[in-house]
Amino acid sequence: MMQAAIRFLTIRLKTVVRTLIPKMAITMTTRQPKLTREAARDWPLFSEDDVPSEMGVLSIQVQRRLSESIDLAATGASALLATALAPVLEAQRCRLWLVALGRPVQRSSRLAAYRAGRDALWGTWEAAGAHLPGGSRSEMEMANSPEVLRFAGCIELPSGNDLQIALEVTRRENALVLGQLDGHDGLAWISFLASLNPLPADSVGLLRATVRQLGSEYFTVRSFGWFDDVDVGVEVFAQTNVLNNLEFALNAAKSKDAGLG
Repeated sequence: MMQAAIRFLTIRLKTVVRTLIPKMAITMTTRQPKLTREAARDWPLFSEDDVPSEMGVLSIQVQRRLSESIDLAATGASALLATALAPVLEAQRCRLWLVALGRPVQRSSRLAAYRAGRDALWGTWEAAGAHLPGGSRSEMEMANSPEVLRFAGCIELPSGNDLQIALEVTRRENALVLGQLDGHDGLAWISFLASLNPLPADSVGLLRATVRQLGSEYFTVRSFGWFDDVDVGVEVFAQTNVLNNLEFALNAAKSKDAGLG
């Protein structure tokens, strides 16, 4: 199945390594996020999917204050996750990637197709004002239709601060963060995206397709909070063994932050 899917791809792969200086430092607040754990099968989002029984969801939720922006409130949750993962990131026992799909562009629209081909994925998003994380960037044209031009990409995240920036991207674009604990194989992101046939049209479709095939050492993360939501934060999807380790690390980070507050 994977080999058949890969045939849909054109051979156009570009990898760039960039280290960005963050536009602003993202720090934790003294407000304590709330941790909630559920079975993925209990979510209406996955009611029609073949989700493994051991797949769960760990939510890191922050209640937004009056007149506070969603962006600012959501950083409380993403900062807690970054703090919890910091020890394993530093010990190189955890790897993180931002995986993304661009919007399809009709090739019949010559100007739009020219711009899409020139800027690919990351250039298009940066031109639209997106703040992207640092790290090794790759992108590739996904040619699953002769009429449509579409790009996908991956950024390996080198630090917790880059994770926070990446999670903001997942709230706005068709993207999510994939993580691997205690693994050394890395992420074959091209094969992974190629296996999602047809390609998901939006971030919900991408999440559903990803959760269906998460391996035992992987997890996926997205940020949530839109419009006038009061409860915002981060959701982690993984099997039981990974969620147990993450929940332990998150509670330890919460206790440490409470002691400093």
